[in-house]
Amino acid sequence: DPLSDIETMLIRAAATVLVAAVVSFDTGAQATFEESLHEFLQGRHERGFSGGVLVEQNGEVVFERYYGLANIALEIPWSRETVYCLGSITKPMTAAAIAKLHSDGLLSVNDSISKWFTDVSEDKRAITIHHLLTHSAGVPSIFGGDFDSAATREWFLSEFRACELLWGPEDFGVKYEYSNAGYSLLAVIIEEVSGRPYETYLQETFFEPLRMTMTGYDNENWTPAMLAHGYRRGEDNGGGEIKHALQDGPSWNLRGNGGISTTFEDMRRWALAMRDHEVYTPEMIALTEAPYVREGEEAHYYYGYGWSIYTTRRGTKCVTHNGGDGTSFADVRRYVDESTLILVASNEARASAERFVGNIVDYVFPEGGN
Repeated sequence: DPLSDIETMLIRAAATVLVAAVVSFDTGAQATFEESLHEFLQGRHERGFSGGVLVEQNGEVVFERYYGLANIALEIPWSRETVYCLGSITKPMTAAAIAKLHSDGLLSVNDSISKWFTDVSEDKRAITIHHLLTHSAGVPSIFGGDFDSAATREWFLSEFRACELLWGPEDFGVKYEYSNAGYSLLAVIIEEVSGRPYETYLQETFFEPLRMTMTGYDNENWTPAMLAHGYRRGEDNGGGEIKHALQDGPSWNLRGNGGISTTFEDMRRWALAMRDHEVYTPEMIALTEAPYVREGEEAHYYYGYGWSIYTTRRGTKCVTHNGGDGTSFADVRRYVDESTLILVASNEARASAERFVGNIVDYVFPEGGN
């Protein structure tokens, strides 16, 4: 039978109360989450933590707080505009450049490096771009210091030609050993294929289209007051800008594998570009975010192209990387199945965020954590 006017009014009223209750619950839960995470981070700040945390879910920032000073001498607090060093989070950017060149048909990830390095030993000719991207080529981690002024491109390549690989071709693509030098070799390939300097290619292909105006090894938009300084036992280790060892940029012991600086806002734009396929195409996503090589025999993590990938206790996929230099630390975690992004950075060695990123994740996902 048709509902009476009174019954209809009662149903609508009940629905209104239910919706109001749900909204109130969600609002209350959000407030509790923010307050709880802030209380935890404030406690860490009181024990020395200095830096920031940003959490975005379903396209909306649900938590963003900054603690302490980015520059103690100038008494400049951390903020969304603070420029901080990404460290090895540079690697996903290098991998994105390779994926773009692959997508454009200018190279294949299955190409042998002998296409660009013709005068290398027979075993090294068996190394492919895929092997370099997945740290499975047996290339030693480093050839020298990050700020070594002797590490020109030519010097770096000569060191590679002379080095002894950690294993032979039979284990390429199988064994895993994290290699900074391998990613610097990728930067050389990017230059050879694109005909542009490594950083220029990143700027023109990714940073400029995505309006990442504060990202790079060096940036004309930066001022000294924007740069986070790293601190260890009270010692100021300098700003987040790279101390250029060479006339054209950083040492080749660093270029391509680490050292790019950015802001929270720019890193958020980078993550949104991957989510929304802006510049970063679905083909590039599929290529870079596949779990290719286990990071050790018993490891829970796999390495893709520039990303570490694992399945959470909730059965969802996390794509992540971190970076640090002993004082500064940065972490990006993209929970792609749950539309959640977590960005963390700190600049104080004695209370580095590296030690409690897992706790932050537990606040975001109280039902299952990491």
